Amino acid sequence: MKVKAPYRADQLKTLAAMAAFSGQTLQTCIDARIVKTGFDPITSRFNFMIKDLSERGQLFQARQLLDQMPNRNSFSTDIIISGYVKSGNLTVARRIFDDTIERTVVTWTTMIGAYSKSNRFGDAFKLFAEMHGSGSEPDYVTYITLLTGCNDLKMAKRIISGGLDSARRIFMEMGGWDSVSFNVMITGSYRCQYRHMLGLGKVKESTDLFQELQFTTFDRKNFPFPTMLSIAAGSLDLQMGRQLHAQVVVSMDDPDFRVSNSLVDMYAKCGKFEEADRIFLKLSSRSTVPWTAMISANVQRGLHENGLKLFCEMRRANVSADQATFASVLKASANLASILLGKQLHSCVIRSGFMNVYSGCALVDMYANCASIKDAIKTFEEMSERNVVTWNALLSAYAQNGDGKGTLRSFKEMILSGYQPDSVSFLCILTACSHCRLVEEGLKYFNDMAGVYKLAPKREHYTAMVDALCRSGRFDEAEKLVGQMPFEPDEILWTSVLNSCRIHKNYALARKAAGQLFNMKVLRDAAPYVTMSNIFAEAGQWDSVVEVKEGNEG
Repeated sequence: MKVKAPYRADQLKTLAAMAAFSGQTLQTCIDARIVKTGFDPITSRFNFMIKDLSERGQLFQARQLLDQMPNRNSFSTDIIISGYVKSGNLTVARRIFDDTIERTVVTWTTMIGAYSKSNRFGDAFKLFAEMHGSGSEPDYVTYITLLTGCNDLKMAKRIISGGLDSARRIFMEMGGWDSVSFNVMITGSYRCQYRHMLGLGKVKESTDLFQELQFTTFDRKNFPFPTMLSIAAGSLDLQMGRQLHAQVVVSMDDPDFRVSNSLVDMYAKCGKFEEADRIFLKLSSRSTVPWTAMISANVQRGLHENGLKLFCEMRRANVSADQATFASVLKASANLASILLGKQLHSCVIRSGFMNVYSGCALVDMYANCASIKDAIKTFEEMSERNVVTWNALLSAYAQNGDGKGTLRSFKEMILSGYQPDSVSFLCILTACSHCRLVEEGLKYFNDMAGVYKLAPKREHYTAMVDALCRSGRFDEAEKLVGQMPFEPDEILWTSVLNSCRIHKNYALARKAAGQLFNMKVLRDAAPYVTMSNIFAEAGQWDSVVEVKEGNEG
């Protein structure tokens, strides 16, 4: 049952006028209206006072008032449960929930949402199952609440396969939609899909609903522009972002900070840094989102010092950094190979409470780039939670620092720990084997990809394996492997072959590799021409040197 909103100011003025005209008090008139609508005026008064106390954080007094109510209703219980949930006291909230006989969908959803937000998804899902078993039907808000908080990807996919469809069906059937209903569905659908990385195609649910919202008569100022701008940013859809920006300009004289922050994020992620910077500088209130967007934009462009300078300004403005912020500044520190700065950021991450698998991976990568493998290993060992990504970060750290045996040893430890390697794991292994001339080991793992782990080698895996064979002078095997590739060799592969040919003085294959490179429509730089010219010069083939130089100039 929907509970009507409190009286608006104009309604209270009307009631006051009626009271004055009839000689009655305002409270009497309000009570009369309450009785007329079928509610108990005493219960309504109690509910109002409980709500007021709960919102002010006076939960003990609110609970006492609830216990004194002669006729409480489901709304009374929902208010007090919501109050304890907002205060973070889930134990008391659950106790009241368990004592409640008449539970509405709001009661169930409030408690499920509390568990989800507290990362207690097991409890949330048990309660969701109990709700189904009790015969109470979840509404679209229940599904969205459950999905948004789900940390288990497999479980989320199972729920989503029916959950979003069910939420959509309930939403379409309920009728009497308002802008809030649309916003909940659009934002909730996007959040659960984004959280579980179910692919850009999955945001179609949100975009379709937004299209439907366009044809309503609702006030456009209340449209979920931040959510839609996040979708445009996530899918790098600049055209969609510009269209949304145009709607914002038409709908709002002064967009609120959430919309402006989302505009900065969208333009920065779509590579329109000047537009992002222009909006950013005009912001009167800057949240974490635009600061992070601008820091990330500078780091992406290689302006690492600028990114770090912005981070310092953000700290001075007393704006809290989040996981994405730290990922960007750690990347900047890694690219600058500044171990001192990296350690300061490491301390900052710990103090801010963002020490998790994501920041842990960024720290391992940063220490590896700074050639501090000991710190990288120490950071990995101190991580309380690990997954395939964290193991890959460790494998990459060893590979970057030329420790092939360390890479192979860590790979075996990863398998023994029960983690299934992915394509990134094997790329780290093959890269390490290539750099450390561990050809036989490289061949074994390359064959194991498809044979044991059912992973099809990608272009980069073939390139790493060909490079390993060429570095060891095993050119016949390398050529054979190139012929077996399910795609055309690219510039990176032929450049790798050419460089090894120079070291091992394989002039015939060098000429073939150079020919492949010179025939490419787009060549990133002149390095292959220089390498081939040097090869001919070392072989005393001066006519060929002149020919190559003329080809480069032409």
